[in-house]
Amino acid sequence: MPTNDPWVEIAVPNAVGNFNMNMVDVEGLKCQVFWAVSGDNRCSLLLRTESDYSSVIEPPTLKGLDISYDRSNRLLIYILNDNDQRTIFWSLCNDIIDSTKQAESEEEALNIAINRSWKWHFLLRGGRSGKLSIEEQKGLIGELLVLEGVVMQGMTHSEAISCWLGPFDSPKDFIIGDMGIEVKARRGAAAPFITINSEHQLDSSDISKLFLHVCHINPSPGDVENGITLDRVVDRIFNQIMLVKPDAMNRLCRRLVMTGCMTILIRCLLRDRMWFIWLLKSFPP
Repeated sequence: MPTNDPWVEIAVPNAVGNFNMNMVDVEGLKCQVFWAVSGDNRCSLLLRTESDYSSVIEPPTLKGLDISYDRSNRLLIYILNDNDQRTIFWSLCNDIIDSTKQAESEEEALNIAINRSWKWHFLLRGGRSGKLSIEEQKGLIGELLVLEGVVMQGMTHSEAISCWLGPFDSPKDFIIGDMGIEVKARRGAAAPFITINSEHQLDSSDISKLFLHVCHINPSPGDVENGITLDRVVDRIFNQIMLVKPDAMNRLCRRLVMTGCMTILIRCLLRDRMWFIWLLKSFPP
């Protein structure tokens, strides 16, 4: 337990859905911040603003923690579900409070709070030193190439990035309306097989069309002219977004952080060989 547990002296409300709260007494905050306890006796942190902001970014999903933005009551709400994580939650809350002091407006304070939550998301899900394995890099390159060369060609950049669900550990890497795309990266000279990690990757019960997109990616022997790196692919997509839809950048960055894409070390050669395999509705049998 934290030594100065802020929730100890807060009584539990009589009704589920209500909060009892104490205001955080810190100078320089641009919005009201409260230590709170929910009606079902869960530790909470609330940020309340005077206005509703439609541009507040999407909060992450953290294990053992509910994060939501209640626009009707103008509240950003953090609720702890797992009391064993109380000390970690206390540290997260203090980090959010300290970070929002640099904000110049209520809206910026909310977005700073959620951005801090995304950083904690990466740490709590087992974020490593920022180095991806070669196989992880190949897989991410494959997904980014499909994002850039297929999905972004048929819709706005914001819509395309929203369709990219691979970083959320979704069974399908992309969901576009009632269509799914699963991406696999493999070495071009390898045996003509791919690995399906789960039957859910090929489950088409909730969509009408499912495509398997296979990318051939080979390691480069050195700094060759036509070799590519993961950071070069990311930079290329960044440049396209900045020219057309700069506000989609946060959405893309959050997904890249979730993949563990912090530093990139590998160089790859991409052979211009990709194909689609139509998967029948009845597959798998």
